[in-house]
Amino acid sequence: MPAPSAYGGPGGPPMGGPGPAGPAAVAKTMIAQPAPSIPQGPGAAAYPPSPTMPAPSAYGGPGGPGGPMPGAGMPPGAGYGAGPMPGAGMPPGAGYGAGPMPGAGMPPGGGYGGGPMPGAGMPPGGYGGGAMPGPMPGGPMPGAGMPPGGGYANPMPPQQPMQPPYLASRTAARAGAPQDPYAEGLRLVLITFGILLLVAFVAPLALKPSAVFRWDVLSKAGGTLGKFDHIYLAAAGVLALVFGFVPLANAPRGMLAAGLGLLPLLLHFVVDDLKDAKQFQWQQVAGFVGMVTLVPGLLLRQEYRSQLLPRILTTVGALCVLVPLLVPSHGEIPLKQIVSMISHAPGKAKIAGLVAMYPVILAMVALLCWLPAPTSGGAKVIAWLIITVMVVATYTNLLVVGHIGATVKASFYGSLLAGWVAAAWLALVGYGLATVFGKHLEHA
Repeated sequence: MPAPSAYGGPGGPPMGGPGPAGPAAVAKTMIAQPAPSIPQGPGAAAYPPSPTMPAPSAYGGPGGPGGPMPGAGMPPGAGYGAGPMPGAGMPPGAGYGAGPMPGAGMPPGGGYGGGPMPGAGMPPGGYGGGAMPGPMPGGPMPGAGMPPGGGYANPMPPQQPMQPPYLASRTAARAGAPQDPYAEGLRLVLITFGILLLVAFVAPLALKPSAVFRWDVLSKAGGTLGKFDHIYLAAAGVLALVFGFVPLANAPRGMLAAGLGLLPLLLHFVVDDLKDAKQFQWQQVAGFVGMVTLVPGLLLRQEYRSQLLPRILTTVGALCVLVPLLVPSHGEIPLKQIVSMISHAPGKAKIAGLVAMYPVILAMVALLCWLPAPTSGGAKVIAWLIITVMVVATYTNLLVVGHIGATVKASFYGSLLAGWVAAAWLALVGYGLATVFGKHLEHA
């Protein structure tokens, strides 16, 4: 039995076709024939047959020579044929077919089993029922989209821009110059001490023999400075609440807070310590400078640990507290008198000496501001201990003297609230000036 033909008929030459030619004749004929025109686009006609050699049919029927053209696939149900060109697919429901030349389209409804033009979509169901192994030469570029039922995977996601590497120097820079570190603290101080000042204004000055309030004192004759103190408590309390709740930039809020606290301190310093003093005392000037520099310097040292200005302000404030106690006055050294009171005073009198030594100890501890930059030196804690010095002194004296009930009735404001009013002025000055100076240190 003759071998089955590659084109579906019996063995031998196809019906109606010429017999097989020799290799030399075929080569001569193929070289002499003109170059076939390449159809463009999907649905174009297949290669036109050569004038000297009929084109073989891919699916049976009359054909040319006994073997398929080079690169032609195997028709359905037939024997062995050459493999498909790289990137060629399979005809629907059949074996491999020959792929067209790169860029050639597929005739409508049949023709060669090659793949589509580069970038073209995939027919539903894939190429001849078989999946493409991957992008091949002549296929669509990777990342091109395919229609529904097509073959390639999802497009690659867009590349995200790379973030620059995080440098440790940025952390060190932010630690040395933080942005607005007192924003929340300043508002809290304004609101808290604003309420406290209003409470101090409405609280009675005394309870015995009868309750006495500030508006009772204002209606009577008295000194101008005393009346100013009564009125300013209410005004400062209201303004502190307004400055704390109203949206403001931090620098203007800090200046307003510093002004609220500095005004009564400066007024009493000018009137009591300078104008009404019998002689000029530099110790009073040093004490005032220490009040307005020590607390702001410590608060700045807490946040701006690598800057020099906080250390200078803290040192100036500490020296203004210590130097007047170390320089002889009226032939005696004040610090020596305090030490003698602690060591020689009887009983409860020793506590009075300890209370007098308390701000001296805090001023000496504040000099820890010269520790290296990563360490805060407990600056914020020391600052608040200095702010509340008058509160500690007032309550300690109240406990030492005894008869707490009688003392409170005789001087309700002086026993319970005077220390907190002094603390309010120091806190407003400290946080206000620290906020103002801190804005300059951010850009230093």
